[in-house]
Amino acid sequence: MHDIKINVKGDGTLLHQETTIRLGTTKEKKRARLAFVLDDTIEGSFFYVKFQHPRATYLKRCGSDITLTVPTEVLTYEGKWLISFIATNTLIENETISGTYAYVSEPHDAVVVPGILGSSVYIYEQEYIRTWIEGTKAVFEIPSTVKRIGPYFLQDYPLEIDVVMSNTVIEIGDHAFYLTKIKSITFPEGSGVVTFKDYAFYRINSLQEFIVPNSVVNYGKYCFSNSSINKLTFEAGNKLTYFPNYAFNNIGFSELELPRGTLGFNTTGQVISDNRLLTKLTLPNTFNTVIQAIHIRNNSALNNIVLEGGWNCSANFSNSELTKESIINMFNALKNLSGQSSKSLTLGSSNLAKVTSSDIQVATAKNWTIS
Repeated sequence: MHDIKINVKGDGTLLHQETTIRLGTTKEKKRARLAFVLDDTIEGSFFYVKFQHPRATYLKRCGSDITLTVPTEVLTYEGKWLISFIATNTLIENETISGTYAYVSEPHDAVVVPGILGSSVYIYEQEYIRTWIEGTKAVFEIPSTVKRIGPYFLQDYPLEIDVVMSNTVIEIGDHAFYLTKIKSITFPEGSGVVTFKDYAFYRINSLQEFIVPNSVVNYGKYCFSNSSINKLTFEAGNKLTYFPNYAFNNIGFSELELPRGTLGFNTTGQVISDNRLLTKLTLPNTFNTVIQAIHIRNNSALNNIVLEGGWNCSANFSNSELTKESIINMFNALKNLSGQSSKSLTLGSSNLAKVTSSDIQVATAKNWTIS
């Protein structure tokens, strides 16, 4: 690996043998790394590099040897970059420096050179995207030649726009719309989208509602986390069967209804967690995988879990403080297992204290174990 040596000066400047630091060419991976040499006056135990481009911004932490391999995502965008070196005495969280010491260098010019693996033909789609990014279009229709929306596709795009997907799109990449102000994302009837990657719709700031097409089979973790969405709907006939860990983490809507056909959560970790606005959760009776306590936790306002009638799956909801009405409705929704193997519903002592023994008998009479 080639080292790009950079001296970090106490006066706030970066010194390199060339006026413009050549970070590499587009499409490269792990060819070069930035190797920093610090003046004795620079303190701190944690070191970072800030990369800034007209279309993207990244903050990356250096290794213990104060080096940083040029990130692949930086090499996605050709042209001029600015880089800045940062030293602090505490970790930076959410790009906020909370410690008592911080060194931030002046920005230094850098460049990513177009590589021959990049597109060499200037086609209609490129011109379309260029005019749209420059703010001349309020609605962006994904061209029918596009099959995949790549990682960080529209990161930091500043204008409020509507996105219309083509039915040829089969995959939405991670962080595809990260920190954008998209107002709506519409999938056409007969959409062919199959996969939402991890973080696919993470931190979209203006989107209010979202309909998950019934063609989706793969749903990534943190898919809608930290977004402004207040209503998520799964289209009828959805093909989703399992949700992964952190599928619904820090979501912005108050009600969540999982689609019929859902069989369970394919993880031993958190699935529906850290949602301070979530008050109602509705689960279909197609579940056949035991719901563990850890699957649903740290949802401070969740007081109503609705089970579809004929519910036939053991579950532990002890991490939720439910209303008496919600608990009684659960008992009524349980399938009658008389003459079959018993199943269990775990609610915890604080929830059971809200109901009477006769309420509980509704469930136990159907051969359910209540605890």
